[in-house]
Amino acid sequence: MNGFSNQQIIGGLAMMLIMSDAALFVGIVASLRQLHSRIDRLDEKFSGKIESLTIAVSPLEGAVYHTPPEPRVAGGDVA
Repeated sequence: MNGFSNQQIIGGLAMMLIMSDAALFVGIVASLRQLHSRIDRLDEKFSGKIESLTIAVSPLEGAVYHTPPEPRVAGGDVA
């Protein structure tokens, strides 16, 4: 085939296969990084809303369980 030996043709095809696999791997890694950053943004967005909802529902706990509600502070860690 145009002066190339069988060994050169097989080597070229193997190199193309390796390069295409590497390009696919790089694409997958880039997609995972984008997904991870998107998840982080959603986590930041909703964690504040969940804390606010928890504080808003706290007085209702006392009405349901007939006990005074526990004081809750926004941004506090749950121990």
